[in-house]
Amino acid sequence: MVNENVYRWVLLAIIVSCFGISIYFRRGAARSGGPISSRDSGLAIDTSLSLFGLGAMAGLVAYLINPKWMAWSQLELVPQLRLLGGLLGLIVLALVFWALRHLGANLTRTARTRSHHTLVTGGPYRWVRHPLYSSGVVLCTGHVLLTANWFILLMCGLAFAVLLVRTSREEANLIKKFGDEYRAYMSRTGRFLPRLRAS
Repeated sequence: MVNENVYRWVLLAIIVSCFGISIYFRRGAARSGGPISSRDSGLAIDTSLSLFGLGAMAGLVAYLINPKWMAWSQLELVPQLRLLGGLLGLIVLALVFWALRHLGANLTRTARTRSHHTLVTGGPYRWVRHPLYSSGVVLCTGHVLLTANWFILLMCGLAFAVLLVRTSREEANLIKKFGDEYRAYMSRTGRFLPRLRAS
């Protein structure tokens, strides 16, 4: 039997590392890419993403402080599955760093493109158009397994359902910005997973 504190410390390390990586690259993008509106996806999408994201984070923080606070939504998972969640979380940190490094100044919090936005097709973007979102799914899977908690699963699932809608708007903006170049890029890459065969 693995002590619950092991899961908590691994989760804390993953969350702190992920926030650190994100803040580092977001600050760099804000300096070199210039200001951009943080509200352009529509009130319903922005509000829903914030609500579900905060719900998931509240569950994670409550678990970190005292797992008993989240016992009402506990799942029965074997230790091997929970430790797998920690491994997924650690692996995804490298994927997030890789994607953010290639995205550079194009990084935004919204579906909007920057005025000097460039089309990134290197690194993980060579195969997947939205590797950060894919990484987010893996990261949340790791969080759910580590905490063994269905409430966190529900909040993450709802957040990504809303994100699917926003992704369509984001790609519409990219088509407007890059036209046929982006359409060609779409034809050879997958949205969240690599294509088995380019069309």
